[in-house]
Amino acid sequence: MKHVFIINPEAGKEKSKSQLEKQIREVFKDTEFTIIYTRYPGHATEIAMVHAASGDEMIIYACGGDGTINEVVNGMYKYKNAKLALVPIGTGNDFIKFFKKTTKEDFLNLEAYHEGIDLPCDLLYANNRVCLNIASVGFDARVVQKVARFKRLPFVNGGFAYIMSVFNSFLASMKFHQALKIDDTYIDYKNYIFVVAANGSYYGGGFHPTPDAKINDGYIDVITIDALSRFKVMSLIRKYKAGEHLSFDFVKQYRCKKIQIFGKKEVVLNMDGETTVEKDPVIEILEKQITLYLPKQSHDIDKTI
Repeated sequence: MKHVFIINPEAGKEKSKSQLEKQIREVFKDTEFTIIYTRYPGHATEIAMVHAASGDEMIIYACGGDGTINEVVNGMYKYKNAKLALVPIGTGNDFIKFFKKTTKEDFLNLEAYHEGIDLPCDLLYANNRVCLNIASVGFDARVVQKVARFKRLPFVNGGFAYIMSVFNSFLASMKFHQALKIDDTYIDYKNYIFVVAANGSYYGGGFHPTPDAKINDGYIDVITIDALSRFKVMSLIRKYKAGEHLSFDFVKQYRCKKIQIFGKKEVVLNMDGETTVEKDPVIEILEKQITLYLPKQSHDIDKTI
């Protein structure tokens, strides 16, 4: 079994990356392993694809945040010989919050991968890309899209760029006019704040839009929130972050295999932090398309199957 570590050098602190490489060399010294640092956006996808396409049995370790995971998944998901392990050294590690009984420290303990646990996992698919966690259209997709612009400014880091993007997006219209087709059911045009299509259950720095989602049940969990006043939105934030928003009458919940989101014009589609501009995107579930390789102390397995 090969072990391929793809490390994002921009994720986390410099000390944590140097410690990680040292730990890899100690823990896997008696096995075949490779350490590769990414050099540019999309590089993790290229690295994962090249290694997975070899046909060798391997575990690919995505070392970074959710963005790194997203890139690695897109490079390897077509290859059944490769399993995905998650090493969360980034600042935004929302996907692993799904595993409530398995801590970040558990995922960072490389010793635990000597006898890891396989878990089949669904993926979301749209326009020749996949994501492991959550896709969305509307206000939150606009925020993600603008973060990249603000990060180009001098002396603006990721966290401050996100705050600037949220503030800037609040100043613009918060009404997104969409129609939906959820499996075979058509829902006519109306104004939403956003539409979330989820495989996982956390995103955006700990927000909990889909508390009932399971990562391998073969369904997309969809949440829509109707257009609201800015004051109402502000009052909703705490409950949305805690996953306590589903009882409101302006929140609708669906489960499906496929959802299409229609707009009078192109929409911004967010897939695990990667934004593209699409016309009437279709999001589908790919059932058990990838195998997660979890640390042996993971206690969430029975719940998720």
